[in-house]
Amino acid sequence: MKTLFKIFKILFYLAIICVLIFLAYYAFKYFVNLFGSLQKEVSASIIAAFGAVMVAVLSITTTKHLDRKSRIDQEIRGKKIPVYNDFIDFLFKILNITKDPNKKMNEKQIVEFVEKFTKKLIIWGSDEIILEWAKFRELGNIQPQSQSEQLKLLLQLENIIYAIRKDTGHKNQNLTKGKILSLFITDLKLENLK
Repeated sequence: MKTLFKIFKILFYLAIICVLIFLAYYAFKYFVNLFGSLQKEVSASIIAAFGAVMVAVLSITTTKHLDRKSRIDQEIRGKKIPVYNDFIDFLFKILNITKDPNKKMNEKQIVEFVEKFTKKLIIWGSDEIILEWAKFRELGNIQPQSQSEQLKLLLQLENIIYAIRKDTGHKNQNLTKGKILSLFITDLKLENLK
């Protein structure tokens, strides 16, 4: 049923395109005949004026569209950054990187954070971050027993950080696997990651 609907939808759009092409052809033909009957100086003036108006309209429309898009992107980025900052703070607390023992998290706090973060991520996270978070959650549901399983979980955590950096405008060039992890895991052996 859905494929039949898609076929009708495609046919409908093709019909609209054909009608628009047909109308554009006859409008063009009409204006060619109209300008052909005018004196060359008059038709040249009309074409120049029309061209100037079209350029002005296109430039104003394009500028407004780009301004609007930029404003929306800035507003969205303003909502994303606090969510991502909360995640990095959580990461430092859960990995016991913070020096303050009062900032360490218990299991209840971890579960609460994950729930709140997931809700915020659904609204504000990019597609890539949501996919990386889902992979991390899947890996985290299985208790990592071996060192290689733990490393796999940590590398997935790093993928989330890379996705966050990318979403906030960083290029992540020259950052190889394990580089971000090595900033807060001091005994990480980067040669094991290759």
